[in-house]
Amino acid sequence: MQTKIAFLAGFLLAISLYSESGEKYQGQISSDLFLNFLIITQDNIGYWKDLATNIKNHYRSMPHPLSDLANSSLDAATQFLDHLKENSNNQKWIVYASNQADSPVSSTMGPHKGPHIEMLMTVTSNDDIPYIKHMGILRNPFYEGNKHPNLSEILHAFSAFIVLKIFNDKKYMFSRMMPVMADIITKNLHNIEYYLDNKNESNDWKENLANALKKLSFWYYMGFGMGSLMFIVSLNDLAGLHDFSTIDIKKTVQ
Repeated sequence: MQTKIAFLAGFLLAISLYSESGEKYQGQISSDLFLNFLIITQDNIGYWKDLATNIKNHYRSMPHPLSDLANSSLDAATQFLDHLKENSNNQKWIVYASNQADSPVSSTMGPHKGPHIEMLMTVTSNDDIPYIKHMGILRNPFYEGNKHPNLSEILHAFSAFIVLKIFNDKKYMFSRMMPVMADIITKNLHNIEYYLDNKNESNDWKENLANALKKLSFWYYMGFGMGSLMFIVSLNDLAGLHDFSTIDIKKTVQ
């Protein structure tokens, strides 16, 4: 009886974590590139779990040993799923790039391979903390369309831009990424201060923030792969990597 009660309580908690409806912010960068910031809901979470699972299985089925990029993508898909599955009161969103404006992601759709979705990433935060977490960024191997360069940088920047637009108390983004992904995201950060594990360039505020985050065991370790590096940057600097001032941001309710 106690086992059934515990199971029911856990089930009800999981259901309560996701809204029945939510907001989506979309910005059009070009004729075939749309950036989307979507809150996770009861209706769409199944779609994202299925898509990430299909991506993960795609890389797991590749001949081993995997290349550094394929191994990093497999790790990112695992992180993506871990963040969707964890039960907490954290706020969760998906940021993704698609090649069409109308890109429904209802859990009733299928098969869940998202041929219109080029890249995706989870965003997590909490009312009590001044930072957001970006995890599980990866290209969709099932995407059918033109590939856009520097998309990971643009997607990180778009997430920061929207977060600053809708929240007053968020100041930093932090993530954990494999070295190959860290190289991709930091290669164009020439005039921006940031913290990255194992780099000598740092100053007091970055060291202090990194140490403070490491004390929050759940946030620091959740979904982090072996050998991954902590990355921290201010949201203002991250949003400034791309100019969204001329982009019309459309808000809809899903």
